[in-house]
This record gives sequence, C-alpha cells and structure tokens, in this order.
Amino acid sequence: MRLSKGTIYAVNGLMALAGMKATGPVQLKEIANTRGLPANYLAKIFGQLARAKILRSYRGARRGFMFARPIQQISLLEIYEAVEGPMEASDSVLDSKKGGKAGESKFFKRWDKALKAIAKELAGVSLKDLV
Repeated sequence: MRLSKGTIYAVNGLMALAGMKATGPVQLKEIANTRGLPANYLAKIFGQLARAKILRSYRGARRGFMFARPIQQISLLEIYEAVEGPMEASDSVLDSKKGGKAGESKFFKRWDKALKAIAKELAGVSLKDLV
C-alpha cells in the first residue's frame, strides 16, 4: 500500500491553506505556489475535497477555496478517502479460483484487519495536528 501523488498533494495543499490563516477564500495559485505544487493538478484534487465537504469553493470575484469546517474536525482518513475512495480491501483483487471468495480467505481477513487499523489511526489524526 502506498500513497498516491493525489493524496500527498491534497495533504500538502490543505496544510498550506491552513498555514495561511485566511479569513476568506484563497486563490488556488497562491496555495499551489506556497508548496511548489502543480496548480492544474491541485485544482482537480481541491475539487474532490470540495465535493467531500472538506473545502468550500468560491467562484467569481472572490474565487478561491477555504475550509468548510474547522481543521481540527478534518481527519487524514477523510482526506485520503476524498481522493482515493473508501479504504477497503478489493474483492476483485483478492478473489481467486483457488482461494475462494475474498471474504472467506485467511489473507483477506488479515488484510482487512490491517486496513481497519490504518483507517483508525488516520481517523485519529486531524489536519490541525499536522500544522
């Protein structure tokens, strides 16, 4: 298991935004420049974070992004799942003709247990803990 660039950029972009302590929307270009992130890719990621209600997106003269709620209420698990999707073992990857159904295999059960432990750890870390 490894983190995608999307998740890494999401966390870095959110940390940059949190560090600005802005009272209104901040333009994406400013956020990207703070951490040297590619603005076009960050725009896609911030769109995902806005759909997940982690960020609010503003258009028009006040365009930009700001947090939808206090950063102490935003967990690393929420950020991960907003970018990557739910943290769960994939049945199609673990299912095989010899191993039976994924939910029945010993490997699947252990993998699922490990993912739940990781999810619990990520859920216990807020964005505020990182800034």
